[in-house]
Amino acid sequence: MFFSLFSKHTKERLRTAAAGSALLACVAFFPAAALADEASLRDTVLTTLRQHPQLQQLQQGKQAAEQDHKQARGGFFPRLDASAQYGTEAYSDAATRRAQQDGHFTDRMDAALTATQMLWDGHATSSSVAAAEAGMRLADSQFVDAADSLGLDAVIAHIGVLRQRLLVELAQDNVVQHQDILASMEEREQLGAGSLADVTQTRGRLARSMTTLSATRSDLNVLTANYYRLTGQVPQNLEEPGLPDGVPHDVDAAAEKTLENNPKIVTLLAEVDRAVQNIRRNEANYYPEFNLKASSGFTQNAESSTTYTKKDQVMVTMDWNLFKGGSDVAGVRAARARKSAAELGLRDTRDALMEEVLASWSLYEAAKEQAALYEQAVEFNRQTRDMYLQQFTVGQRSLLDVLDAENELFNTQGQLITARMNVVVGGFRLLALNGDILSALNIDKKDYMDAVAAAAPVKELE
Repeated sequence: MFFSLFSKHTKERLRTAAAGSALLACVAFFPAAALADEASLRDTVLTTLRQHPQLQQLQQGKQAAEQDHKQARGGFFPRLDASAQYGTEAYSDAATRRAQQDGHFTDRMDAALTATQMLWDGHATSSSVAAAEAGMRLADSQFVDAADSLGLDAVIAHIGVLRQRLLVELAQDNVVQHQDILASMEEREQLGAGSLADVTQTRGRLARSMTTLSATRSDLNVLTANYYRLTGQVPQNLEEPGLPDGVPHDVDAAAEKTLENNPKIVTLLAEVDRAVQNIRRNEANYYPEFNLKASSGFTQNAESSTTYTKKDQVMVTMDWNLFKGGSDVAGVRAARARKSAAELGLRDTRDALMEEVLASWSLYEAAKEQAALYEQAVEFNRQTRDMYLQQFTVGQRSLLDVLDAENELFNTQGQLITARMNVVVGGFRLLALNGDILSALNIDKKDYMDAVAAAAPVKELE
């Protein structure tokens, strides 16, 4: 054979230069990022969960929901109020008129302490507590949903960078291959065994292969930027993951588990429950409120008195609003409309998730089939390329045939890399729909909650 398929020296030289320039580009783009050691897929996902501001934001929402629950429960406990006033007043009654003291101002002081215990309020407090509990479940499921979504984003980012690095390496090999062919064509032309047309044609193909390499490097930089956005790191090495355990065996199992466990469903169920409790809370305005009140009051120089009075009492009181301009009726209607909206949102989300399950399953199955077929195609294309090279040396094939065969092999190898990675991504996507993506990576809440909570602490009143 008159030229080698790959020049090892040229190939290594190109790889070293490309790796160095890519590394320098990453450092230039992300000067504050420390290059990590080899990162597994679990490392990538865990790093994302620990530092991503979206989870920190939702953690604040969870803390707010917990405080809302405590606030609602406060309605079950006694209330203690203190009041005091001091000033001057003029008072007119029969006694002041007889004493001719009308319009005479005297100093007055009042003070009172009142303890109130709610006895029954039409279930307003209990409904508020139940609504707050639903709000806690909603906030927690939103957090879980975001964690699953970020986990899938991190998986896609990890695999995307890994896939693109393989494509860059493949494009580098393709450039080296065309450089070797060009060197051989130039040698043949100088010896009179080839034509100048073969040389120029090879130079054109080499230029095209170099533009492909440039494009794949550019895509790698974009994917690296996305990885950095999620993790805050630019990894030097990435571990290639395999297909995860627990992927549903058929589409029906995937759909059933999605409807049972998807955190979006859990979130909307909590939203419906909260809307139901808000209806009850608004309907409580139709009923009277009964309270037990114990009070002690002191008054100095009240009205026409020149001494003090003191009053202690324990009373059961009833307060009942009989008319409020239709506000209570409107409040109930609004709460019922919000419940209907929440139920419709739940139904729409279920339909959307079913569509996503079917689409994800179809893509997953197609990727598996394509990967198997591309493996065969790569082998057939490699055999074709090798036979064309042999036939070219004896004049049975043109240079164009050889270059086309080389290009076909290159394209098929890239498609095989993409298909294999798509199988893995498809498996993780199905697990994310089922709410199992983090457990498949052996990630528990405790593995990242400390970091999230530390970044989003509850600020106590000073």
